Amino acid sequence: MLTQEHLDKVEAFHGHVCPGMLIGFKAVEGAIAELGLSDDALPAVDEEIVAVVENDACGVDAVQVLLGCTYGKSNLITRIRGKMAFSFFSRDTGKSVRLVLKPGCGAGMERAEFADYLFSHPYDELFDVKE
Repeated sequence: MLTQEHLDKVEAFHGHVCPGMLIGFKAVEGAIAELGLSDDALPAVDEEIVAVVENDACGVDAVQVLLGCTYGKSNLITRIRGKMAFSFFSRDTGKSVRLVLKPGCGAGMERAEFADYLFSHPYDELFDVKE
């Protein structure tokens, strides 16, 4: 489970905490859980973890900071589809997971309320999770 310390690292890189960044933060939490990643093996040193993101929004910063997926290592792939969708693959284990933010997530909430909601709820309540 990701902690406040992890959030602080992403905030330092991203510049602030916002709902978009928290969506990526929770997607990473899902990737760690679903792929069985160990905190001591993160962030990835080489290309052992691959992320395919379907947006170029704030959440991608969490993927870079916490998983070590970057454009320079060619393990961060952007396919702009306008979706809050993230796919992760482990080259070491062959496991994969796709997380898509559930429709209507945060509907009617103010920005701060939505940010608190995202941080306080488990990833599997926020995303549709599929292999």
